[in-house]
Amino acid sequence: MVMKDIPHEWLLPRCKAPIHHGGACTTAAALHSGIPNITITFAADQPFWGARVQAIGAGPCPIPVRKLTVEKLIEALVETEGEAVRNDAQATGRKIRAENGIATAVKVIEDFACKELKS
Repeated sequence: MVMKDIPHEWLLPRCKAPIHHGGACTTAAALHSGIPNITITFAADQPFWGARVQAIGAGPCPIPVRKLTVEKLIEALVETEGEAVRNDAQATGRKIRAENGIATAVKVIEDFACKELKS
């Protein structure tokens, strides 16, 4: 099925484990949904975000597209079925949904500006 555009916030909560490129926005949206991520990286920042997903326990090791095999994809899918990965993904989703990112960003900027003015 090919769709022109489907909002992440609608689609991802209906998924068990999205397989995606590992871009910042898609990764953030999937983590927000509290589901494990499988990243198949192509370029740019994608390997970084895939590694972050793995580091927090919310998904398997990212797979560079040039090294993708059926076996590696099956292994990644099996890993997302594990209780630890599912629990870590759910915990991450709860943390993200509970935070107020804009307020936090404003505070960090204000604290930095005040510190710089005092220097």
